[in-house]
Amino acid sequence: MQTAQSENGHWKDMTQNNEPPFWVQAVFKNNFRTFLGILTIYGLFIAPMGTYVMYADESVWPRQLLSERGVYILVMISYVGRILSASVELWICFNYARYVISKDGDHYNKEKAT
Repeated sequence: MQTAQSENGHWKDMTQNNEPPFWVQAVFKNNFRTFLGILTIYGLFIAPMGTYVMYADESVWPRQLLSERGVYILVMISYVGRILSASVELWICFNYARYVISKDGDHYNKEKAT
């Protein structure tokens, strides 16, 4: 099996023929400086820590600054962002795997023809 790197020169070139869905474009637009981009980055970094804070006892400093409801709301928003970031990650991985498999099939067909 060959890699996409050996064919193109860079793994990001795989999207030249395949336009990303609108929601992926919305996340990456303007270097994540859109509502969906900020929500994605927020969820990516805050969801794990927020989950810990939500289930920790009252001695954790964010729990002392915010009410229990405030912590809950912020963590739920971070879960939405984390789901969005996971969906973008899955789309990128699926697209890359599809690209590598198609290139491997092309390579196999060339070897079979000769």
